[in-house]
Amino acid sequence: MDEKQDDLKVGEQTSNVPLSQEGVSGGIQPPPVKKEWYVYINGQQKGLFTTPEIVGMVKNGTLKTMDLIWKNGMPQWKSIKDVPELMQHLSVLMGLTSEQMQETGKKMIETSKVATANAFSAFKKFSVDPVGGLLGAYQSLSKKAAMSAGIVFDVVFVLCVILSIKIAGLTEEMETAKNMWFWVIIGSLTPPIGMLLALIIIRSALKIRETIHADVFIAGATILFLGLFFIVGSIFIKNFNPGTLFGMIMMSILVAFLISYTILILFSGLTKIYGLTDSKASFVLPIVLVVSGALTYLMIKFLLEDKLSLLINFPPEGNIKF
Repeated sequence: MDEKQDDLKVGEQTSNVPLSQEGVSGGIQPPPVKKEWYVYINGQQKGLFTTPEIVGMVKNGTLKTMDLIWKNGMPQWKSIKDVPELMQHLSVLMGLTSEQMQETGKKMIETSKVATANAFSAFKKFSVDPVGGLLGAYQSLSKKAAMSAGIVFDVVFVLCVILSIKIAGLTEEMETAKNMWFWVIIGSLTPPIGMLLALIIIRSALKIRETIHADVFIAGATILFLGLFFIVGSIFIKNFNPGTLFGMIMMSILVAFLISYTILILFSGLTKIYGLTDSKASFVLPIVLVVSGALTYLMIKFLLEDKLSLLINFPPEGNIKF
């Protein structure tokens, strides 16, 4: 910008644009000329343009408010944003843009509310009946709504991981590392992504006539209870000692609950939604879990290998380690 200004100082323009009104007797200003603006873009001086033309070029992106502009009577070239005469017209355009952004934001919020409501409705169906309720929950939604519900389940899982860290009293430990919360979120996304990729691979390999919408829904529903387990587990660890007999029994119950619900929901997804037979689903299910676990491990190792020490060695109280 400085080089442009230097090149376009009064008396040093690249074309014969007058910077003072010569030959005007008595100092009387002539009526304004309709085509009065010169612009300096891409290293070239162009013009003349009318005010509406300048506004139109800003609107369609030909000009930016940082571009230089000049007309007869101005002492030097200025950025468009520094010319009030033009900005009073452009402020209307910017106001419309702001209104459009607000409208887009409102639509996004409304979409999120609908997706959350659909996810909660589906959860109520399969949480109490993971085998019989999952298909009904899926069929009660459109494919797009089912996919949105699956994404909401994934978001809930990530929030559960974050909340479990706070409940367990690990906030201070997390804050000692730069951007650690960002990496926690990234790490929390790996199990849902791993499960989703495993289901996509299985569906493609078996040529199942379903879509990505079903994959996202099944993956989200399956992984959701893992997040709930983190919440319950962190509360338990915070208040009880897992090293005692009572603690070991309670942890065993939690783990059994997690494994049971994960298998039941996944099995229901394979049989009810994908349409596999029970015998084929019994063979495919452990493959999905192994592939999902392997993909999750590889993603965590690739993304978070140098961040794991803080997450693994966190004794909130005593010498509890995981």
